[in-house]
Amino acid sequence: MKPTVGRVVHFRQNGRCYAALIVHVWTDQCVNLFVPPTGVTEPVAGALSADRNATSVPYDEGIHGRDWSWHWPERTGE
Repeated sequence: MKPTVGRVVHFRQNGRCYAALIVHVWTDQCVNLFVPPTGVTEPVAGALSADRNATSVPYDEGIHGRDWSWHWPERTGE
């Protein structure tokens, strides 16, 4: 798939995945994300900007990818 503004992806940080919204596309492999607050377990303070943006985040395929990366949400069996 090709990343486009407005698509929902998963952002990986500290071994956890968070829903994120693509807000800028640099390349097919590098995007800027907005990571909304979850209200439960927040990413480590200082890792995101004050406005909860993650910039120049590289693509890393799969749910067990490296931290500070994004990937497409996993498909369900439906």
